Amino acid sequence: MLLSCLLVSCAKGLDTPARNGHVVGCVFVRSGINPTPSPVGVNTRVLATPTGGRASQVWATEAGRDGCFAFDLPPGTYELTATADTQNPGGDQATPEDVTVRVGIEIRADLYINYP
Repeated sequence: MLLSCLLVSCAKGLDTPARNGHVVGCVFVRSGINPTPSPVGVNTRVLATPTGGRASQVWATEAGRDGCFAFDLPPGTYELTATADTQNPGGDQATPEDVTVRVGIEIRADLYINYP
């Protein structure tokens, strides 16, 4: 009897749908005439800001040494931005990227810091 109760309890947990989507990506640097992206390689903060007037909560994470990041976010549309901690005042900004997050879906969104 106890075993069947435990199995039912576990099964209910498995049936619970995820409430978030997953966003993964990397921050790259591009420069020159034929830019080949390379990992940013410095401390980089990545923000996910809801669009459409829902900007009351902003999610933040630090990219790893390889420039890659990940977020678990509630469904909605977000603007992703990244700031690399460089010698330039205020750091270097990546070009913003909009993503639409859906429950249980993984989205890839790479960000690029462009230099001349």
